[in-house]
Amino acid sequence: LMVVLSFKARQKSLLALESEIAGIENRVIRLGMELVVDGQPANVIREVLETELDSIMIRHHSGEHIFRQASKFAPSFGMIGTLIGLVAMLRNLGSSEDSAGTIGSGMAVALITTFYGAMAANLFFTPIAEKLRSRSDDEMLVNRIAIEGLLMIQGGVNPRIIERKLNSFLPPNLRESHYDDILKDHRKKSTVGGEG
Repeated sequence: LMVVLSFKARQKSLLALESEIAGIENRVIRLGMELVVDGQPANVIREVLETELDSIMIRHHSGEHIFRQASKFAPSFGMIGTLIGLVAMLRNLGSSEDSAGTIGSGMAVALITTFYGAMAANLFFTPIAEKLRSRSDDEMLVNRIAIEGLLMIQGGVNPRIIERKLNSFLPPNLRESHYDDILKDHRKKSTVGGEG
């Protein structure tokens, strides 16, 4: 997207990008494009977008924090259930009627609540918190790459350089090349337009 926008900005002008803003789904990129089209200086664009990223990060951390805390409390609640089971087991220890059965059921409650607490923490809450953190990190990386791209567009940097710089943020297997394709399409359209 950044390469396409930078190519259009170099061919026409930054104001020509105004028609592209409505089609951009990413809120940070859309806000950045509005600032670029408005002619704001690079430091203002960076400051506004960094503030936007900070607020996104706070929202993401609050969701992760809920599951992180639940993963800490689940084993404690399991231990409370264990204590309840042990109390029931010890209460029936002195009785003569079927003490083995009542002790066994108390012991079962004690063990199963410990199991449920550990399972809830390690099978549900911790993995969910980790997944939320991972998705948040991925989104922050995408938005930071977008900010760099927007600032280079605003600075009038060559689209090929923008593509190379933004690709440097990514591992080699995720890097993409769009500039040459855009250039071929542009030349093809200008040749067709010239012939007509």
